Amino acid sequence: MKKRGFNKKRWLGSGLLLGMVAGLVGCGVQMVSLTLEDPRAVALEQNPFLGFDSGRIYADATGDEVWGIESDDCKKVAFSPEKTFKGSNAIQLDWDKTSCDWVGMGIGWNGWAAKDLSNVMATGAIQFYVRSINGETHVPVMVFLLEDYGEKRTASALRAKYLEAYPINEDWKKVQIPLASFPYQKDGVDLTNIKQLVIELQGNGEVIIDELEIVPYKENARTLKTAKPSITPVGNLPIVLFEDKLSNAWGLEKNECRDFNYSTAEKSSGQQSLRLSWTEPACKWMPFGFSWNSWLGVDFTNIPAGAHLECKVKVVEGKASGLQIGFQDYDFRQALVRLEDRYFESGRPSNAWQKVRIPIADFDFAGKGINAANIKNFYATASGSGTLFMDEIRLTQ
Repeated sequence: MKKRGFNKKRWLGSGLLLGMVAGLVGCGVQMVSLTLEDPRAVALEQNPFLGFDSGRIYADATGDEVWGIESDDCKKVAFSPEKTFKGSNAIQLDWDKTSCDWVGMGIGWNGWAAKDLSNVMATGAIQFYVRSINGETHVPVMVFLLEDYGEKRTASALRAKYLEAYPINEDWKKVQIPLASFPYQKDGVDLTNIKQLVIELQGNGEVIIDELEIVPYKENARTLKTAKPSITPVGNLPIVLFEDKLSNAWGLEKNECRDFNYSTAEKSSGQQSLRLSWTEPACKWMPFGFSWNSWLGVDFTNIPAGAHLECKVKVVEGKASGLQIGFQDYDFRQALVRLEDRYFESGRPSNAWQKVRIPIADFDFAGKGINAANIKNFYATASGSGTLFMDEIRLTQ
């Protein structure tokens, strides 16, 4: 076996290195350990959208990536080349789900290839632009669902707080639905294998949407402002909710189920009242409502003790108790009471105008899970059949 001999060069090199280290320490220089990092991993952490190429969901496409473009008794979903935010096509949605089990459409963007959204769910949003077809409209009930190729879905609803401004009218408004609002972990959705975006339509509505994409979601001044709808306190009572005119009403229409509209022939005072006529066998969905505060949320938490919802009612046919009235919050929850005899000033409804007074406490906001700090609108729905007139709706002491 050959023995290792003394290597003078190695010894000199080692000695020189030790001397340099000792000198640096003596000068107060500290030695630190270095770790090697993956530059791309660092960049992804700083910007999860780096290299994300599945952001464009819809922009002008008219091929088989978009399904549900059709018209039937419940909907008219069509491409709209006349009214677009950008490009050559938008998607027109005109629907009434009264007599249908399911109404909606879907987009399998990127040619139905699997999309990996795992890196952008915490910081991204589904962004699109919306406008009404004609005039002003209420915020429609639209549910957005991400579906994976294992057919599991996770959903988030369009809420008023996601809109850039109120109300929805013929001007284009930006909408951003945070991806973090989808309960994908609870729903067990595989974010690395997303198949499509499904848009489920409830109730009724008439809007056009365009330029759907996934973008970074930043809580800037605008989004902080609309994280909740602008909320105003109830203020000094009395407050008029309806008297002659409603500028932000929905559900006032005539169809096979109901005839909800204005009446100038019958009125308690002023120029017109609300005429509500309905029959249940034809339909199961008969609500209507209106915002008396331009779609800004109203905070009822500090409403004075003893406050009432007051109105004038004249019953023509059927039972007044077939009508439930109350309030809806911005999470689509309602607190309603029936027009029972005890609320009428005479102790029973009649075919003459009389005052109805319902204590706010009877709506039981807490018990019904309604957010009293963010009330959206007056809300009513009917069952059975009947015809009555309502007027002078207000909040009073």
